[in-house]
Amino acid sequence: MTGSAGFVGRHSVRRLIEAKHRILGIDRNLPAYTGDPFGAYKPMAWDITDYAGMETAFKRFRPDAVLHLAANASLQQSIETPFYDAHHNIFGTLSVLQAAQRSGCKRIVMASTSAVYGPKEDGLYLETDPVAPQSPYGVSKAAGEMYCACSGLSWAALRYGNVYGPGQKPLGENILIARTLAHMLDHEPFQINGDGEQVRDWIYVKDVAEANLKAIESENQGAFNIATGRGASVNQIIDELGTVTGHSDPIPFGAAKPGELRRVVMYIGKARMKLGWEPQVTLAEGLAETVRAWKLERAEQPAPA
Repeated sequence: MTGSAGFVGRHSVRRLIEAKHRILGIDRNLPAYTGDPFGAYKPMAWDITDYAGMETAFKRFRPDAVLHLAANASLQQSIETPFYDAHHNIFGTLSVLQAAQRSGCKRIVMASTSAVYGPKEDGLYLETDPVAPQSPYGVSKAAGEMYCACSGLSWAALRYGNVYGPGQKPLGENILIARTLAHMLDHEPFQINGDGEQVRDWIYVKDVAEANLKAIESENQGAFNIATGRGASVNQIIDELGTVTGHSDPIPFGAAKPGELRRVVMYIGKARMKLGWEPQVTLAEGLAETVRAWKLERAEQPAPA
């Protein structure tokens, strides 16, 4: 698994170990991992763009399948420095693919995104809709999908909706829930972009980890939307978090982000039918669990000297 120390990666490691898989975790920065008492998880600190490192790791471990999560995930950074984005999301993916091919690996599952789609009037996206990305990030993810499709490996690209949950850091421009909690509970500065009526498809991270497991164990190929099929606006999310946290102070509104889509909701019938997956956690449950975990993490931190 690449990106094993990231937000989705950590939850996926736990789920794969629960399912009795043996895992080689690859990440540039690997903290001490204490969640595996059975010795099924072996971490290696390597950058996916280092092909020699990838080839060494794959030939030593000889994986049957690869869950490829490592990527630049910042849309804004992709706009500001498209070379950086392409270096990680295209050339990094090619490095992983080539190492997989040469080690005898049979399947790759990669994390993709709804950003591969273009604008659509009704805002409801199916896997059969045109791939027409509007940002370098979407372009690089679409390219990764295409390279997987012509790699000769069995493949699946999981187009995630807006993932949230325990352990997510309030970094980046699209991490609404974590950034809202940092504001409500830690008094970090925050404002809502535009009028807050932008609708997105919010998917709980443990449901995403389950989708990753289902895709690894499946033989079905292609792109799959991993979301809920239901949308909620930014204002709805903030109101719900305010109720759960007890935060009632108004949050200021700022300028709208240029070109931001008003509605992105993803049809999930294909994942349900082909992967045997569907989300189990409601938005209310997921937000409540995220707040609980956030408070618990801060309660366990040592008091400042």
